Amino acid sequence: MRPFSWQEYVADVDEIRTNVNDLVVETIKLIDDVYRKGRYTQDRGKRIDDRLKVFREHTFAENLLPYFAVDPYCLYSEGNAKSPVAEYLPMRQLLSVGKYENFRKYLNDVYSSLDNFYNQFAEVLRVRINKQDISTVENPRLAMFNLYSAAKALTDFQKEYDLLFSNYSSLNENFAKEELENVLTLVNVWRYVLDNQQKGYAIAYDAKQKYRKGTNYFGDTLSKAVTAVDGTLFKGEKYAYIIVDYKMDDSNTLDRIAKPMFPCEIEPALVEKINASETLNIWVDSMRKLGEMKLYIQRYQQVMQVSVDEKCLCSLTSFTELLIEQINSLWKDFFCPKIS
Repeated sequence: MRPFSWQEYVADVDEIRTNVNDLVVETIKLIDDVYRKGRYTQDRGKRIDDRLKVFREHTFAENLLPYFAVDPYCLYSEGNAKSPVAEYLPMRQLLSVGKYENFRKYLNDVYSSLDNFYNQFAEVLRVRINKQDISTVENPRLAMFNLYSAAKALTDFQKEYDLLFSNYSSLNENFAKEELENVLTLVNVWRYVLDNQQKGYAIAYDAKQKYRKGTNYFGDTLSKAVTAVDGTLFKGEKYAYIIVDYKMDDSNTLDRIAKPMFPCEIEPALVEKINASETLNIWVDSMRKLGEMKLYIQRYQQVMQVSVDEKCLCSLTSFTELLIEQINSLWKDFFCPKIS
């Protein structure tokens, strides 16, 4: 059934996410029990069955956008490749189905992949409980592929959700972080299940620590590097930069100074921060003026390479005088004697 409002639509999505997050948490606990005790309780299994039932009710239901996103007769809606022809411009402007295509795609990718994972989940776990060889399961690593696909699509899904529905969301601000951590912890747990028989100890804690170390590794290493070079850390949207005080006149040859200062792409935010320095502004302005001087001199060399007759001599003299005047004008700022 199509929701009547965006609040209703987002509330349904939030319910799915909350239910699936609980399902993933209970799945981790169940596997942990099996590997620690060699069995699992009926209560633990029932929690998963109940949540899996609710999850599949949502999965099998079509994810329909609210009435506001489609035309009054639903002729142009999600799942329908047609769109109003060009002369119906007002109709095209009112529709917003295309805006949500990526969101619906990622939502479907996450939950269809999870559904496929749970289709094989019980079979693989039963083999481990009975201490049988994993090869008795047909294509036992298929579940891992589906679980990984769900985890991969989840980050894109979360980005689209935040972009479109952050104002309507009923989820707490830490939910997305917990949701991603739980799914990736399950990935690590399931990896262990595929590779190892139960050995009488828990595995969930190690799996979660492996995930956290993986996410913290870059930040920790970056902090150590900043301390080692006594620099300042600046984080852009795509990159992190370590800015260190650099003295241009301190034991540097012209060859070294002439090399590009930035070996990677520089984001606008960092350029703005660097250009805020008055000293650097003077340096940039000086380099600009030297560049202009170089251009004038190159132009002069090109002109002098051409033979000059008496008719052109007057023009050449005027050109030379103007060139000297332009260079002198630039040179004034360097507090040096004029060129004569």
